[in-house]
Amino acid sequence: MNKPETLKQHTYTPIYQKFQALIGKKLTLRDLAFYLKQDLLSLTKILMNYVSQEIIQLTDLPDLPALYVVKIDALKS
Repeated sequence: MNKPETLKQHTYTPIYQKFQALIGKKLTLRDLAFYLKQDLLSLTKILMNYVSQEIIQLTDLPDLPALYVVKIDALKS
């Protein structure tokens, strides 16, 4: 969070408190939407508004490794 006080002024207190508790974790936007019980697209639109105002900053997270690989040919039996 670049400007926590500005974000606090622009959000409802319960949402800000949940967001603040989650912000320190390395979560994807999908994870945030799940924990905040918000639609992913709606949450992303809201967050992008804060990103454009430099109130918050998003960072890249590496992709999770695949748990296993399934050969498509093996499924055609």
